[in-house]
Amino acid sequence: MVFGAVSSPFAAIYIKNKNATEYQNQFPDAAEAIIHNTYMDDYIGSHPNIEKAAQVARDVIEVHSRALFEIRGWVSNEPSALALVSPHLRLVQSTSVDSVDLGHFTQSVWTLGLIWHPDKDTLGFSNNFVQELPKKLTKRVVLSDLMRIFDPLGILSPLTIRGRIILQNIWRLSISRDDELPEDLLKKWRLWHSDMLSVLTLKISRWYLLSNHVEHRELHIFCNASKDACAAVAYRRITYSDGNVQLMLVSSKARINPINKVHTIPRLKLQSALIAARLARTICSAHAFKPNIRVFWTDARNVLGWIRNDARKYQTFVSVRLGESHELSDVCEWRWVPTRLNVADDATRSIPSDLTKKIRWINGPEFLRSSPNNWPLEPSISTLPCIEELKLSYKLSHYINVTYIFSPIAASPTHFSSYLRLLRSTARSHQFITLLINRYNVTNRRARLMGNRSQPARSSASSCVIHLPPLTTEEIQRAENHILRQSQVSFFTEELAAIRCGLPVPRGSRIDNIDIFLGEEELLRLQGRIDVVENVSNDTKSPILLDGKDYAICRIKKATPISTSFGNLPEMRLAHHKRPFSYVGLDYFGPLLVSVCRHVEKRYCALYTCLTTRAIHLEVVHSLSTDSAILSLRRFIARIGTALEIISDNGTAFVGAARILRELYGSSVLNTAANSNIRWRFIPPAAPFMGGAWERLVRCVKCALKSSL
Repeated sequence: MVFGAVSSPFAAIYIKNKNATEYQNQFPDAAEAIIHNTYMDDYIGSHPNIEKAAQVARDVIEVHSRALFEIRGWVSNEPSALALVSPHLRLVQSTSVDSVDLGHFTQSVWTLGLIWHPDKDTLGFSNNFVQELPKKLTKRVVLSDLMRIFDPLGILSPLTIRGRIILQNIWRLSISRDDELPEDLLKKWRLWHSDMLSVLTLKISRWYLLSNHVEHRELHIFCNASKDACAAVAYRRITYSDGNVQLMLVSSKARINPINKVHTIPRLKLQSALIAARLARTICSAHAFKPNIRVFWTDARNVLGWIRNDARKYQTFVSVRLGESHELSDVCEWRWVPTRLNVADDATRSIPSDLTKKIRWINGPEFLRSSPNNWPLEPSISTLPCIEELKLSYKLSHYINVTYIFSPIAASPTHFSSYLRLLRSTARSHQFITLLINRYNVTNRRARLMGNRSQPARSSASSCVIHLPPLTTEEIQRAENHILRQSQVSFFTEELAAIRCGLPVPRGSRIDNIDIFLGEEELLRLQGRIDVVENVSNDTKSPILLDGKDYAICRIKKATPISTSFGNLPEMRLAHHKRPFSYVGLDYFGPLLVSVCRHVEKRYCALYTCLTTRAIHLEVVHSLSTDSAILSLRRFIARIGTALEIISDNGTAFVGAARILRELYGSSVLNTAANSNIRWRFIPPAAPFMGGAWERLVRCVKCALKSSL
């Protein structure tokens, strides 16, 4: 094996596992330990009793020796566990752990980057910080000190996340690596540095205090997020047979939020929930003793609402994270916790904290030590969902359900054969409702004056005769607005809800491609282009949008357009018993770019069409000069024959084109045509419709050339 090669670690691990697999039947426990508990050349194992530990240690040495591997440097928190290990393979030549001496690391050994104290079976941390910071603090010093921290389990997340937030604030200043930090950041970094030095004295238990008296094992994961970071922390809650409850910190995961992407707090809370689900999966797959139940805690009720819904309802960011969360956890495992009791909040803010003291980060939240009946319950008060993350179709459905859409009072158009009767009936209904409301108010007022509030006075039978006043113009107009509004509510419900809530018209709607707006009368109107015109009604400027299915088709809609009578075709279009191209229409189109040697030049195309048979002949013209036109005509005559009559345009649309046309269709061309017995005729200026016979063919030729070339 080549030392330092890229493939060397893979080859070493493969050979180690291959050797263990060959002796798996003879030494099953040792093979399991070598494959799953050996990291490169370090073996770390934990067993329930001393006899089991001694046997596995002996078998591991034996399996490695079969491949001529020698594993040495054995140490244990229990000296008798190494009774079957040869003395020369132990870390020291003594069975007493008190005699372990590694220089300044007295009674401690390095274990995968952490410090293990075998005598107390605890884990500690070591940083390589100098005791005093340099006088000049720069971005380079900050980055160097921050990268010295090795915390694979996330025990120091409240401190490491503070350092990362400070580094991110330094990065926002866009200063050089060797520039001194501002005064406010200097104070924060010195305070953080002093807190990190105190971590040297922090020691946590290596094992989870599991014994034969364990009755229940639970895994509780808390998650939270702020504008600076997202975090999740996991605790084991162990219930013993005597009712005692023990809480132990397992691991945590914290991330600072990126600078270039600004997300809302609900999105960040959802991201922290996903981190919690991933952390739970990692813990459950790595631990031999699986928890009986898992509980996820979050203080974001909108995140709980998202998790309890279908992920397909939401936009991409929320949908993707909800889908993964649903795969990694069950909906019933998620619970709510107040923010003040959420332990994960300690790893999301840059608040100074001393981990050496007995704080809730190390010991866990106090409410978990009590009975589950005393745990926080989610308030029954409903909160508004975060509808901004819904897809447009679900968002509209939500708005239609929760938004009050005014339901007009109008008679059914199907019951009337006259529009005037429909208007008057609706207006009479409004009059009747107004009269009833007024009479009810008067009756109640009279009852209050009489002191009988519980039983309002009832009118006699003779007073039930109602006389309605004559209808006014305002009442007729209000009735018409109600009728039109009822039609729009019936046929454009989603569109009305979207426009009232400031959203675009739903995609796929019948009026998606129409520019509409909501008028003052709560009616959908078409957006016109004549708003500045004077003395014109609003209905003319912005017509009301209606569906044709609701009313009888009017006479105008039934009317068909008047057919226009066409004139006779010219004689040349009807010339029979003549050879093709006897009567020719001529036009130019272009320019066309062609490659000549190593450069590109412009060319034009002359289109000759037979006015009788509509046949086409094309000639390439080098320029718009008179000579090019004469050469084109000569080539046409040589190939097709002499035409009796040629018609071309003589337009004066542009000043520049007029000069070119005069040169193109000037006296030289006419003389050439006369010499060949050709009669040349021009259409009147500014009359391109008279050249429609060749203008339409120009379009066809352009489309064909574009498709083929």
